Amino acid sequence: MKKVLTAILLSTLFVFSMNTFASAESENIKAQEIVYGLEMDENHVKVLEPVFSEDELKSLTDKGFTLDVITLLVSSGESKEDILKREFVSNSTKHYITTINNPSIQKDYLNLNSKASLPVTSVEEVSYEEYLQRLKEYKERVTIYSDSDKSTTEYKTMTVSVSKKSTGVYTVTNVVDWSTGALNTKEDIIGIGINGNTSPVRGTEYGTQVVRTAVSRTHVQTINYSSSSSKWNRNGDYGLAVDLVDGGVGCIRCQVHKISMMYDIKPNVSSVSLIDAYGHYAHQETTYNVSPSFTISKGVLGISVSQQKDFTIHKPQPHAQMPK
Repeated sequence: MKKVLTAILLSTLFVFSMNTFASAESENIKAQEIVYGLEMDENHVKVLEPVFSEDELKSLTDKGFTLDVITLLVSSGESKEDILKREFVSNSTKHYITTINNPSIQKDYLNLNSKASLPVTSVEEVSYEEYLQRLKEYKERVTIYSDSDKSTTEYKTMTVSVSKKSTGVYTVTNVVDWSTGALNTKEDIIGIGINGNTSPVRGTEYGTQVVRTAVSRTHVQTINYSSSSSKWNRNGDYGLAVDLVDGGVGCIRCQVHKISMMYDIKPNVSSVSLIDAYGHYAHQETTYNVSPSFTISKGVLGISVSQQKDFTIHKPQPHAQMPK
């Protein structure tokens, strides 16, 4: 079955993106990875008519909307007219470098008689400039992954944002962008926490997983998560359990992922002066799948006690807010 990913013209956005983000590798990847104006099935790709003109697209990015959010809104089915009427409120981005020590010990974890513990994982938040520099150095020295490696490093960013519809309803989004392939491609958690002044609007939740090859960055697959997907957790604020696409046998770290989600929120009090959106992401570090049991409340992602050791929670979380 064909899936319309977005209907933004490929050539126009490539020119725009390259001029805008020419100095930043991760932003170039971010621009390239979106399948602008492509409709795909298993065997064919075709370019559709553009939704936005170059001027219209620039007007959105000038407001503060990222290409990721624009693409997510189009992919969710929102009309061009409604997107152009949106008011940008706020966004926040964090850059993470995670280091997993002694990853080969994960083999022992499968042995029920073994007392080996999971690898110790450190999560380091760095500036954008340091992120790009260390990512560049990593790619210059990286070799094929081996179980004998003392550690493995993963690079990713998380961006949470808030925008306002012309109807007065707000939309919160969260995008986790991997710059390197994941050592373990299991079931991760992405979510957005909100404050008590607002409540989720049931039926507006939507998410995507875009998978690309690590070397060429060519598109491999896009998975859409509609509001009817069984992967949503609405126990508290909304979160999504995403089964990362596996590259197959012998394909370790050969794919990169972008995981996105959004939902609408509305005031539950007479006058709202504060809107909060807290980004959440937890990556599963084990060598086998764990279907996570979790809750999200504001700035806290809670994973069941028995599963906490299987996930790396990325902190500090990005926090978008109105007023800024």
